[in-house]
Amino acid sequence: MAYLRQIKKVEFFGKNNKEADEIYLTKAVNLYYELACLKTYLEIIKVIQHQVERHTSLDEDLQIINDSNKEMPFNHRMALIYRSERKKVLRS
Repeated sequence: MAYLRQIKKVEFFGKNNKEADEIYLTKAVNLYYELACLKTYLEIIKVIQHQVERHTSLDEDLQIINDSNKEMPFNHRMALIYRSERKKVLRS
């Protein structure tokens, strides 16, 4: 969030605005500015989630893991588990 607070300053407040100087990177000061940053954050998460689920969905990954426990090479299974856990995190 600190990164978004920094890069959204000029877009939200304009270039020469004193209120932008009062925005802290680690502390919420302006509620409307925080909402704008959170909306941008949500858009970024949605794009990442779409990219991650472009090939297989979380349900498909879990099905593959459950169906082929013994047949799958260890590295492949760990990669699927990692990918499914990333998808779970993005959904939460």
